[in-house]
Amino acid sequence: DKTLSSVLHLNRDALSVRDTLNKRYRIPVDQTLVIQNVVRAELKSKVSSFLRRLRNDSELIIYYTGHAYLDAYGQPQLATKDFKLRNTQATGLPLRWLIAAIENSEAKDKLLFLDISHEGSGSDLKAQPSSEKMLMILEEDRQDPALRSLNVITSCRLGERGMRSDAGGHFSDAIASAYTGLADQNGDQRVSLAEVGEYVRNLVSKKSQGSQ
Repeated sequence: DKTLSSVLHLNRDALSVRDTLNKRYRIPVDQTLVIQNVVRAELKSKVSSFLRRLRNDSELIIYYTGHAYLDAYGQPQLATKDFKLRNTQATGLPLRWLIAAIENSEAKDKLLFLDISHEGSGSDLKAQPSSEKMLMILEEDRQDPALRSLNVITSCRLGERGMRSDAGGHFSDAIASAYTGLADQNGDQRVSLAEVGEYVRNLVSKKSQGSQ
């Protein structure tokens, strides 16, 4: 949809996070998956197929970057290649679906980095609140909360947008930097959830001069 605001660095951001994890932890190729610029049905198929292969001792890390918008019912919809802003509900992939798919996987530890609110001035961004707000919407239903065992780190808080330099997004750069080992504060050769959360938050705030 050419009416959507352009974000030029998304592929670079995704590959930066993937390459850092592969290099640092020597993750086998068949245990990583990069999906770029696909239609909704293909994204669902590839994600589902990958998650079905996980064992109950697996540690799962997912980085999602791209556009997402609220539909007419106020629900977050991920914008895949065949997404149309004028028909958000019918063409978007519900963020709740992605979270539920991860929750239902056999992985022991699950972490989602959610990077879905980007810089720009296009009119489409009026329907794109912060990534934290989109997650909060899914948690409003206390009878059926979206999150059970999944941990989520969002790219920005309420009222913020994801910022970037000429090289790429501040959020993805901080994630990649964290997993080089710089977030390992206690030196145990493992980057814990608390460590990566604190490191990413502090580095993004520094790079954005407190704006993100």
